[in-house]
Amino acid sequence: MDLKSLCEYYYPLVYGYLISLTGGDKVTAEDLAQETFLQAIGSIDRYRGDAKLSTWLCGIGKNL
Repeated sequence: MDLKSLCEYYYPLVYGYLISLTGGDKVTAEDLAQETFLQAIGSIDRYRGDAKLSTWLCGIGKNL
């Protein structure tokens, strides 16, 4: 899966998760989702595969 497809596939899941964490704040959730994918792209070499990619991405978002 190429990077664009990966982002398009996982964005709705990560965004939905962040919506729930922000109490429905769509603007903040969108900002956090974008930052999540920027950080994930920058550190994809550290993804070990111990967890599902969606779990790893949501973890990044949660930590932001």
